[in-house]
Amino acid sequence: MLSGRLVGRWNDLLAALPSERYDLYHREEYVAANAGLDAEAVCYVFERDTRRFLLPFLRRPLPALGNDRFDFETPYGYGGPVSSDDDPGFLSDAARALVSDLAGLGGVCGFLRFHPLLGNARMLDDTCTLRPNREVVVLPLDLPGDRLLREEVHQKHRNAIHQARRKGVRCVQDPDLSGLPEFEHLYEQTMRRLGAAQAYYFPSTYFRRLAALSPHVTLFRAVHEGNTVAAALFLHWHELGSYHLAGSVEDHLDLRPNHLLLYDAALELQAAGVRRLNLGGGTRSGSEDGLFRFKRRFSRHTAPFFVGELTLDLPAYTWLVERWERHGGNPAAGTLFQRYRHGVEHG
Repeated sequence: MLSGRLVGRWNDLLAALPSERYDLYHREEYVAANAGLDAEAVCYVFERDTRRFLLPFLRRPLPALGNDRFDFETPYGYGGPVSSDDDPGFLSDAARALVSDLAGLGGVCGFLRFHPLLGNARMLDDTCTLRPNREVVVLPLDLPGDRLLREEVHQKHRNAIHQARRKGVRCVQDPDLSGLPEFEHLYEQTMRRLGAAQAYYFPSTYFRRLAALSPHVTLFRAVHEGNTVAAALFLHWHELGSYHLAGSVEDHLDLRPNHLLLYDAALELQAAGVRRLNLGGGTRSGSEDGLFRFKRRFSRHTAPFFVGELTLDLPAYTWLVERWERHGGNPAAGTLFQRYRHGVEHG
């Protein structure tokens, strides 16, 4: 009989895998940072002999269905399953065990965000409904800095980087993350200015918990005349890096601080061993998105980002959605898989 287990600690299990098979997004500390008050960070583990399959996620209770019912999702960013083995038979058995075990424990459905640089959506392509979400921009860091600037970065961005330097903007690294409170304020101001969706806002506890991942979380600031005019948080794990969160001061955008910040931070991460930097995508799908165009001018390379929808108990899932609709669920959430969590009280 196929069977796995849920665990609350799994960093040691991850550490037994080759480092190139997983990312910082899979570690306990990162998943826990996203848990908030209503979720528990757990990991599903399926093992056979020396082979291992893991799926870290956030488990959230569904008291409207009973004390033992729950749904789940992988945290903000790029996670999904990881495995020590690419054998199709092993992965198929692991996926079937995942569905059976989570359903048996009271699971209703799950929403998964896969990792575009690991290409792990294939591990569950026969198990859940895969949906292409958007393209993400990938900056390869295997070229020397001068060639990187010349061969990957668009001329308009090169000009902006040079312009920022001429105006006295410089990029500084915050090694002890002491600037996180300032960054949190700057990030929130930026999200409000851009009218970002609620999913892009994070509580103070999130930033404090991210600090526990140091030295794999690095804060870079663009400074002009002693003042921070832009800043960004990067996550990195061995050869993989991610442009995680960023903010800027609107009155100083004419200095082109974001261009210089991203390029200089990439060079620092390159020196630290990162070879592929995921710049992320835009605020929505499509090449006309302004944020995507900004990132695309740093690199010619992209990778597909997939999300997955896994239904474990269709009648229970349907009941939740219909209940949400009866109670006047938020129409803006109408296309979301777990839309019943938007605009309706549970319990």
